[in-house]
Amino acid sequence: MDVPFSLRRAAVAASISAVLVLVALTFAARSLLAPTSLPSSADTLPLARASVAPFGTPDEMLGPEVATDRMFATFVLVPAGSSVEETVWTSADGSTWTRATRPGALGSPGSTVLDAVPDGADGLVAVGFRPAGGTGSEATAWRSSDGRTWRAATLEGTPGEDLSIVAEHEATFVAVAGKPRGVRLWFSTDGDRWQPVSGVDAGAGALDVFSWQDGFVLVASTGATSHRVWTSTDGKTWSEQTGWHLPDGFGTAIGLDGGLVAPVTVAGSTGKQPRTGWWWSADGQGWDQTMEPTTGILGWGVVDGRLLVVRQPDGAATASVLVTADGRSWFSFPPTGLRLESGGSAHVAAIGNRVTVLGGLDHHSAWYGDLAVAAP
Repeated sequence: MDVPFSLRRAAVAASISAVLVLVALTFAARSLLAPTSLPSSADTLPLARASVAPFGTPDEMLGPEVATDRMFATFVLVPAGSSVEETVWTSADGSTWTRATRPGALGSPGSTVLDAVPDGADGLVAVGFRPAGGTGSEATAWRSSDGRTWRAATLEGTPGEDLSIVAEHEATFVAVAGKPRGVRLWFSTDGDRWQPVSGVDAGAGALDVFSWQDGFVLVASTGATSHRVWTSTDGKTWSEQTGWHLPDGFGTAIGLDGGLVAPVTVAGSTGKQPRTGWWWSADGQGWDQTMEPTTGILGWGVVDGRLLVVRQPDGAATASVLVTADGRSWFSFPPTGLRLESGGSAHVAAIGNRVTVLGGLDHHSAWYGDLAVAAP
């Protein structure tokens, strides 16, 4: 049966209209993903510059920052002639920082902390390496109850050249070796004695470990776009999760109520900065992009159940702070006053609603303030 021309024309017009509506909605959705067009958060985060910061000269390197229930702590690597001395600085409220350690607190010069977490009892567990065998290094972990006095932990088996990442869940700790000698994964129930983990064939790719829900997640990069994932409730026994399909470029994830949030960095073209986008998953298996890739992402941290992301592209006079409570809906704080040197990094930590931001490149600075949550 022949369809009248007028009806065919109407059908074509309707199809074109539907496509145009779909395109319009797509571009509208994309505009919502751009960090420069996020809606303003009802919460506020006014920040002030700390009067005494935990660093002083451009050649000092800012390490990890961590917060317990009663103190902020950060690690600063200070070159000293042919060797280096790692120092630990602490602060009760972020406004003034005090050097907590004396020379040699972490052992011999050259001992370096690469990551640290709270120990669940107001103290700290740190991992990294110490010099060994002339120009070599050996994986090391430390424990401290106050940030001032540190003791080296015992690593059973054959340690590699370093421990690069550590995660904590209910006072159990898991660490991964960046440069292993066979064993790639270690666990501890007290931070003082570490045992190697067997049964995880992670290959030679880079590893990341983080806590989420009832335990830990271990991710091994087996190629530019391929990963393997294991989960564990106790840090000792691991099960591979073949149903997890991570986005290309995945490096780590942050657990929030209702799911995981992952920063995914893509390389920039020649002469351009890399760009970082954000993805969300309810269960680790399927992932949705919730923010377009952008330059200038310096760092992030979790504050009162919210993920705070510090962004300052090259040439920007001040930094913006992006926030999400669920990984899907993003907002931008009203101006916070934060000014960091672009191209560096930012470390975000919190005790309750008190927030600290440490960062910069050659000229570091420390900032503090209180997250004011709007009434529902």
